[in-house]
Amino acid sequence: MNGIDNETSYRLVSRDFQPENTVISLGDVKIGGADPVIIAGPCAVESEEQILDTARLVRSQGVRLMRGGAFKPRTSP
Repeated sequence: MNGIDNETSYRLVSRDFQPENTVISLGDVKIGGADPVIIAGPCAVESEEQILDTARLVRSQGVRLMRGGAFKPRTSP
């Protein structure tokens, strides 16, 4: 199959270079570890009330990390 040989062309993503998974810690949350990580939040933050309500809702569902877009170039002037 045609394509890029990532074993030699992209050493930083090669298992030959680093056989173990990369794990990033954000507080006590580990991204890339054994447990799945869910990051939730709105596509675009429209108000302080909206983001605080969303934060409470996703936290009540066990979500530990939240994201929210501050600028939406497709619709913002």
